[in-house]
Amino acid sequence: RIRRTGCTAVLATPQATVDRTLILSQTIDDIPPSDARANWVPAQDHPKGSVRRIYQWAASYPRYVGYDHGEMYYPKNGETPSKPIGEIPQVKHTYGYYAADYALLNEHGVAIVESSVPGKVSVDYIPNGPALLGMEELSRLGLERGRTAREAVTVMGELAVKYGFADLAESLFVADRTEGWVFHVMAASLKGSAVWAAQRIPDGSVAVLTNFFIIRELNLSDSTQFLGSSNIFEVATENGWWPRNSPVVDFTMAFTAGEYDHKYYIGRRWWRLMALLTPSVPLSPTYATIFDKLYPSFVKPEKLLRLQDFFAINRDYFGGTPYDMSAGPAAGPFGSPRRHPPGDAELITPGGWERPINVFKALYSVVTQLDPSLPTPLAEVLWMGSCVGHATVYTPIPLAAEEVPEPYARGSPFEIDRNSAWWAARIVANIADLWYSRAALHIREAQQRREQAGVDAV
Repeated sequence: RIRRTGCTAVLATPQATVDRTLILSQTIDDIPPSDARANWVPAQDHPKGSVRRIYQWAASYPRYVGYDHGEMYYPKNGETPSKPIGEIPQVKHTYGYYAADYALLNEHGVAIVESSVPGKVSVDYIPNGPALLGMEELSRLGLERGRTAREAVTVMGELAVKYGFADLAESLFVADRTEGWVFHVMAASLKGSAVWAAQRIPDGSVAVLTNFFIIRELNLSDSTQFLGSSNIFEVATENGWWPRNSPVVDFTMAFTAGEYDHKYYIGRRWWRLMALLTPSVPLSPTYATIFDKLYPSFVKPEKLLRLQDFFAINRDYFGGTPYDMSAGPAAGPFGSPRRHPPGDAELITPGGWERPINVFKALYSVVTQLDPSLPTPLAEVLWMGSCVGHATVYTPIPLAAEEVPEPYARGSPFEIDRNSAWWAARIVANIADLWYSRAALHIREAQQRREQAGVDAV
């Protein structure tokens, strides 16, 4: 059931933003009939000896059915509850959190965004272990049990090693009001377990994930800046991925397999984000291999970022560059930036479309803002945008609400629902394609007006 979503994530530390808030974002790029709904999972107390059931979250709607993850998932209309594939010991108390495909933001203000990675080992679920935990469950466990970003990283890493990681390799940003971490995890072998590493993002910096690991040389002796599993060197050297005579492992070089789909699928987005953040730095959009150290892991932006800049990033399709998706013959007479996968006949011709941040298959996107100057839960706001970025309006969902507005908690892809935010944005996107160059002007005006109202409200 391994799936590739190819998401894009960005994190800016407080010193890199105009209002000194920590901001992180993600596009969830998953082809329908996936599940775009989000919900609040309440905090719970658990009797001694309880177990935490583990599920294989579905790639299609509904992603889960049952009673363990909030009322939104209770069985209805004849739905059959999901069957657990294993269990682990439960802790005494689990924290409440917002979640959709992955866990997003918990009651202590710990936030997560995700980007899958083509690692050198990919393991499908093995019921009851030794490869039990996919990223959907691991992210939930991190926010159920972590009160800080560092705690959540440690929880996820240790559980992945103990019970096995079942998925593609994954890269996350994990943050609280004061600091952000990048977290990498991959199955250690086809027999289970995991390797993982985490690095604190330097103050004043912005980091980006475009389906690639970004941690380079690890210094696990400095626990203020690095965390990781004890088996990294062993796994890397035994598989021939890293020389034994070089004790400092470059995590990216050792464990990344390459690019998804085609050359530039990963690197072009990375280049684009660097061009937006540091436009005066001349970086090449072409390269021999993605493993060349062309683009930095962390960068200080030339201009401090605003919340609205993250909305714009999630809507980007290389506008104003030689790779502009709204230009050229493929955009048609009305400049549509959407490119769907080729049909069987088109596969005869080698090559592929550019892969923008705002890709046609986006299921939803999020921007999470954490304010160090305010106490939790007043400091944290989750901004939700359904469907593709260019057709959505980001809506604020304060942590203090502990509830997702109904339009974001409903919407089957199999039946039009006029009360669903996902269906509303999807219909806008479809209609806009008929004359995108003109429709986009009206959509942008409405987005700016409504999103500013949201900013004023929170």
